[in-house]
Amino acid sequence: MDLLMLTIVVHYVGSQVTYVGFAYLFHIVLACVFLPRRYSLLVTGMAAMLYVLCITSEILGWAEPSSLFVQQPTPTGSTAIQVGSALGIWVVIWYLVSHLSRIVRERDFTLAQTNQRLEAALVERSQHMLHTTHELKSPFAAIHLNAQLLLEGAYGALSEQATEVVQRIVARCKRLSREIQDMLQLANLQSIGQGATNAVGQIDLQEVLELILYRFNIIAQERQVTLKKDLQSASVIMVDDHLHMLIENLLSNAIFYSRSGGTVSVTCRAGDQGSHVLTIQDEGIGIASKKLPHVFEDYYRAKEAVKHYTESSGLGLAIVRHIAQINRIRVRVESQLGVGTQFVLYFPMNDRTHHSQS
Repeated sequence: MDLLMLTIVVHYVGSQVTYVGFAYLFHIVLACVFLPRRYSLLVTGMAAMLYVLCITSEILGWAEPSSLFVQQPTPTGSTAIQVGSALGIWVVIWYLVSHLSRIVRERDFTLAQTNQRLEAALVERSQHMLHTTHELKSPFAAIHLNAQLLLEGAYGALSEQATEVVQRIVARCKRLSREIQDMLQLANLQSIGQGATNAVGQIDLQEVLELILYRFNIIAQERQVTLKKDLQSASVIMVDDHLHMLIENLLSNAIFYSRSGGTVSVTCRAGDQGSHVLTIQDEGIGIASKKLPHVFEDYYRAKEAVKHYTESSGLGLAIVRHIAQINRIRVRVESQLGVGTQFVLYFPMNDRTHHSQS
């Protein structure tokens, strides 16, 4: 139908006295790009047939020649040469474009297959790594338990040098156990993002905050950091484990990256339209503005953070990012190097339907 309408336009514009016949090339090129080669050849043949039929009809008097241009000079050469040249150009362009399109399609197909193989290899590697990581939990737990027994003198008194060695073993086991736990948590969150599901429920946010703050108060005291709270009644709908991981990672960062004598403030208040806002602010080492865009990346740690606290896995904020994405929680972070950092979490409206759609 498009070619037929174009033929009518070519006739009225002037099939013999203008170069409007080359307008067929748009259809030919589009056919080469979007259709298989044999179909694009069919389109080219139909265009040629209609163009020849248009000119033949004018020559034989079946249709009166027409032109939008008054006294338009006839192109040099006979009509047959003009038509033959046009058709020859069409065929050449069809061949070149269809050939290039075929090469591009084959390359796209090859790249798609290669990409599928790479994705499968990455999934397999990730599963293998997670399996290996999971298998390491029990040995490290056993090493940690036995090292603790050695320190407590269950197998006899240790020399001062042996005690230092065992203490280093215990510290290293604790750190590796935390890293393994972070890796497993992150893998679980990534699997949820790929289609797995976890049960959600209505949770008392204030109650969870009170519980976590109570547990972290011991850690804060050990690091000489004061915890302040200002909590209003609030409830959210999400996975209970996710909420605990979210708050614990942010609160532990605030404590561990605070200086001795600093304060960590936790506030929870009602936001607009039934939402809730959670703020965790510290007076710690802060983050340089140019490094803020990277803080949620896997294993990313700024130089100042590594210097201040060496035992982090670098996965805490990556876990926060995944939990926020899964539960549609908006996270805003503000920080000034040497002054402190503030994380503000905007929970969505307390609505089951809204959450189920997420």
